[in-house]
Amino acid sequence: MRRRAAVLLGAILRVGSALRVARPPHAAAAANLDSRGATLDRRAFAAALTTFVPAAANAALARDAPPPPVILENRDRGLNEKALIANDFYFVTGRKPPRVLDVQNLPRDDPKWNAWGECASGSDGSNACTYIPLKQRYDAYSKHGLTVRAASEDLADLGQALRKKDLNTASFLLDSGEKGKAPSSLRQASRKALLLADGLLISANSGSLGREVLVARYYINEFHYATERIADLLGADDVDWPAAAELWRLGADSYNSFFVCVNKAIVPKVGEKFAAVRV
Repeated sequence: MRRRAAVLLGAILRVGSALRVARPPHAAAAANLDSRGATLDRRAFAAALTTFVPAAANAALARDAPPPPVILENRDRGLNEKALIANDFYFVTGRKPPRVLDVQNLPRDDPKWNAWGECASGSDGSNACTYIPLKQRYDAYSKHGLTVRAASEDLADLGQALRKKDLNTASFLLDSGEKGKAPSSLRQASRKALLLADGLLISANSGSLGREVLVARYYINEFHYATERIADLLGADDVDWPAAAELWRLGADSYNSFFVCVNKAIVPKVGEKFAAVRV
């Protein structure tokens, strides 16, 4: 009897170490799991351990426990080759702006986040370095603003559809426009937003892309990634609704941050500023 207990105790210690779980306090009860007194192999003993520590034992037994959830904004972007437009703030600087852009809480004297330049600001929100003519801003807003605003409203509707697991509505809002139909505003919005940002934020006098437009492009890329991935998920036989909802939150945060970038260039003579999507 003592020899049997010693054999089982040795098995507990070896398997507990292999599984990286603590030896269960019910070792005496575990001794009754093998009435033949034979040394238990790792798989059999790990299965038996589920009586006491099911989560840890199952993960160790399967050796395929799911990885921790990926924070979407921290995903590997490579060289930005899959982005809608590669030349954004991340591509140029190697840094990622915060997921939600709050200009008021960014350190103004830190060049890491000083996206607005250091020139004296004018009464209309412009400054001597990055002034964009009113006509240029007005023309860009007139051409692209309507679609960008419509996509904001549809993005809110998409969030509701995903929460309700309404596949038909969600798919309609992300329709790609195949078979001769026009794409939905959400599928057009990324490219329209790029053109809008260029018109509102790129100065012909600067000779280069300023940080303002690079940051705006970064958030457009994030929004585009989120909406395209949601569309992919909706096309699967078994829709991963939680993943789609998380992607929607990334898309909404990014679209709102894009609005922060461009709203400062939208004065009354240009048009109405964009309202944030309710997250």
